[in-house]
Amino acid sequence: MKKFVTILLLLFCLNMSGQKKEIVPSQNGLVQKDQPVITSQQETILLLKDENEAMEKRLQELEQEIELYRGDVRTAVSEVHDDMSHWLTMLSIIIGLLGVIIPLIINYSYGKYVERMWNEAKEESHSAKEEVLTVKNDFDKILPEIKNVEQQVAIAKEQMDLRLNIIEKQMNEGSSMVQESSQESKEKGDAYYYLNRGILKNRKGDQEGARNDFNKAIELAPKAADAYYNRGILKTEINNLEGAIDDYNKAIELDPYHYKAYQNRAYVKSLMKDWAGAIMDYDKSIEINPKNEDAYFNRANVKNDRKDKLGAIEDYDKVIELVPTDKAAYYNRANVKADLGDYLGALVDYDKAIEIDPQYAKAYNNRASVKKDMCNWDGALADYSKAIELIPNFSYYYRNRAKCYRKMAELEQNSEKRTDLIAKAEGDEKRVAQLLKA
Repeated sequence: MKKFVTILLLLFCLNMSGQKKEIVPSQNGLVQKDQPVITSQQETILLLKDENEAMEKRLQELEQEIELYRGDVRTAVSEVHDDMSHWLTMLSIIIGLLGVIIPLIINYSYGKYVERMWNEAKEESHSAKEEVLTVKNDFDKILPEIKNVEQQVAIAKEQMDLRLNIIEKQMNEGSSMVQESSQESKEKGDAYYYLNRGILKNRKGDQEGARNDFNKAIELAPKAADAYYNRGILKTEINNLEGAIDDYNKAIELDPYHYKAYQNRAYVKSLMKDWAGAIMDYDKSIEINPKNEDAYFNRANVKNDRKDKLGAIEDYDKVIELVPTDKAAYYNRANVKADLGDYLGALVDYDKAIEIDPQYAKAYNNRASVKKDMCNWDGALADYSKAIELIPNFSYYYRNRAKCYRKMAELEQNSEKRTDLIAKAEGDEKRVAQLLKA
C-alpha cells in the first residue's frame, strides 16, 4: 500500500514539472513567477539535462519497484490459489469421508436395532415352538383314545343304521304286520321274552333250557331272525354244525342284512373245512358292516390256516386299526410274522400285546420261543418263567422251558453249569408228568 502511494506522488510531481510556468507582467518587462533568473542559455540547458536524467533514473527505479510489487502480488495470488485448492481438496475428502462414514454409522445403528429385533423374534418363536410342541405331545397322547372312541361311535352308528333299515324294511313288507291282532302282538312279545331268557340261560351254561326257550320263541314268532341266529350259536357250541348252518341260513333269509349271521355261518364253515365258503361269508359280513372287526379277525385266521400269511397280516392290521387295544390281534399277527421269519416284527407285536395285558401268559410263552430261536437264552428263560408264574399248572409251558434248559446244556462248556441246567430241565419234565396225570 505504501509503494502504491509513493508512485502516485511521483506521478503528480512529474506532471507539475512538465507544465508551463505562469507569466505575470511587471514594470521591467515579462518575468516568470517563482523562476530564478538564468544568467545564460547554456546553464539552463545543462540544468534541464540533469533534471531529465534524474527523472529517468527515478522512473526506472519506480518501474523496478512496480515490477517487484507485481511479482509479490502474483506470488500472493498464486499462494491464495494454492491454499484454496488445498482446502477445497481437503473439503472434498472430508465430504467424501462423511458420505461413507455417516451411512456406515446409520447402518451400524440400524443393524444393531435389527439384530436386537431379530433376537427378540427368535426368542418369541422358540417359546411359541415349545408351546406348540407341548400341545402336540398332549394331543398325540389322547389321539389314540379319540380315534378309538370315534371308531366305536362309528361302529355303533352303522349298526344302528343297519337295524333301522331292517326295521323299516320289515314295516314296509306289508300291511299285515301293521294290522296284527292284539293276540298276535302278545304272542310276539312273549317270543322276545323267551328269546332273551334263552340267551341268559345259555350264558349260564343251561344249554338245554336255552334250546327250549329258543324253540318257543320261534314257535311264537317264526319270522324273528334273532331267534334262529341265537339258536344257531347254541348248536355251534354243542357241535351240531349242520343244524347251526340251517339256523344261520334262516336268519339270513329273514334278515339279509344280519352281518353277524354271515360271520357266524362263516365260522361254522371254517370248522367244517369249507374255507372258500367261510371267506365268502366273511366278505359279505364286512361288506354289510365294514367296521366289523370280528369278521376281519376271523377271516385273518382262515387265511392263515390256508397259508395266506400276507393276507392274514393285512386283516390283522385292519383289526388293529379299528381297535388299537385288541391284544389278540397283536398276538396273532406276531405268530404269523414269526412263521415268516420276521422275528423282530414278531417281538414288537408280542411286546405290544403284553403292554396291553401284562397277564397275557400266551404272549410271554410265544415271545420266549422267538427269543430262543434268536439264541437269546436268558430272555427266553425269563419269558417262559413268567408264563409259568401266571399259569403254574399248564404243562405246555414247563415242557417249553425244559427244552430251553436242554438246549442251553448242550451249548454249555462248563461242566458244573451244564449239570445244573440238566437238573433244571429234569425238574420241569417231572412237573409235566405230574400235571398230565392230574
